[in-house]
Amino acid sequence: VGIGILLERAEGSGVFYVAEVVPGYPADRGGILMRGDVVKRIDGIDIASVAFDKVKELSVGPLGTTCFVEFQRGGGTPSSVSVLRVRPSHEALSPSHAGMRRSIEGVGGGRF
Repeated sequence: VGIGILLERAEGSGVFYVAEVVPGYPADRGGILMRGDVVKRIDGIDIASVAFDKVKELSVGPLGTTCFVEFQRGGGTPSSVSVLRVRPSHEALSPSHAGMRRSIEGVGGGRF
């Protein structure tokens, strides 16, 4: 189960940033993570030199477990949050996010 973020890696660098926060997923609740946030660590692992597929593995885990994310917003001081891995209700997802849900749950794409 993912936390509801779509990450992209800035071309030519090790910088991962939040390209999208999926409505209804844990990362969306209360603005925990926002589009444009730079993700630096997942569960204590510096992801700058980690392969994209491995980053996905770090963020996805068993239902009910916690994912610890260190991020930087707008060039500010890095912050850390813990995000509980839970599934959203089907009503929380709009039809336009159906494809994102498949990606987040590992069915397609390289995003989570």
